[in-house]
Amino acid sequence: MSPLLGRAAASLGAGGWRNFAYVVIPGALPFIIAGLRVSLSVALVVLVAAELAGAAFGVGYLIQMSQQVFGSIRCSSG
Repeated sequence: MSPLLGRAAASLGAGGWRNFAYVVIPGALPFIIAGLRVSLSVALVVLVAAELAGAAFGVGYLIQMSQQVFGSIRCSSG
């Protein structure tokens, strides 16, 4: 975000919180959403990998058990 936007809002009378709420947050929102999108996808992959490693229930366990008994439909939809 450009510092010019903060100074422009301050010259129009925006104080600390108003400047933060109306200038800084909307300027940072695309980066916040992109970070959440990446972190949620990584968290899902790590969750399934951890369940595959040694869980007694969950999606990873369902995939692993279906693979062992040749349940291809349940394995791919798991």
